[in-house]
Amino acid sequence: HCFIPVQPTLDALAEHYEESSVTYTDRAAIEIRLDQVVGPKLGWISRIFEQRYGRKALSALDVGAGGGHFLEVCRRAGMRIEGYEISSRSRQFARDTFAIELKGDDFLRAARGGDGYDLITFWGLLEYTPEPKRFLSTARRWFDDRDGVLVVEVPRVDCVSTVTQKGSPQWVARHMDPTSHMNVFSDASLATALLSTGFRPIGAWYFGMDAYELLIQLALKADDAAFVRRMADVIPPLQASFDAGRSCDDIVIAAVPV
Repeated sequence: HCFIPVQPTLDALAEHYEESSVTYTDRAAIEIRLDQVVGPKLGWISRIFEQRYGRKALSALDVGAGGGHFLEVCRRAGMRIEGYEISSRSRQFARDTFAIELKGDDFLRAARGGDGYDLITFWGLLEYTPEPKRFLSTARRWFDDRDGVLVVEVPRVDCVSTVTQKGSPQWVARHMDPTSHMNVFSDASLATALLSTGFRPIGAWYFGMDAYELLIQLALKADDAAFVRRMADVIPPLQASFDAGRSCDDIVIAAVPV
């Protein structure tokens, strides 16, 4: 498990992320993202849930919901939805784009209400907090004795992107960025965190952007701004190889409360 040794306070992080903004604002691009990126994630989770419990997932709580993209896909699938998002700009985007009203409350202090949720999702959340296990423990309390699946997506340290970044420490492209990724997980560190907070992993999905990171670093070394565009056609097959070999920089884990 890799982490920055001097971490910001929770209050400082809250102030920083409260003013952060969501990307993917073009309407046509949004629909492509919902169809090609977000939709397959919900499909994967839904299959795992149905195999586990013999019924369809009917509700979802997304923590760190960004602009509400995942919740919009869930709603289109007929699910009851709720989300927490600290950024006011992202909450406004979700309101304007999807008519989804996200909560700006602190999930760690929020009281569980209503009937609970079949799915609780942390998409790209735990790497941004100095206390990832607090989020896991809070999610476990929200499930209580209810059947459900927790979904966690985090960056992986054992990957091509990490090696690429170590070779060019003077250029931080995305993956090992200490200003955003305070935690970068190994498979073992993520599994340990889940087990110690009352969850058991039951599914994993490996993928990443290592090929893109590699080309970016090569372009910087060569001082060639057009390099990535010229070589873009090698990204999909190269990344597919990294994913298949589990040398990719991202993992999604599905876990159940125990």
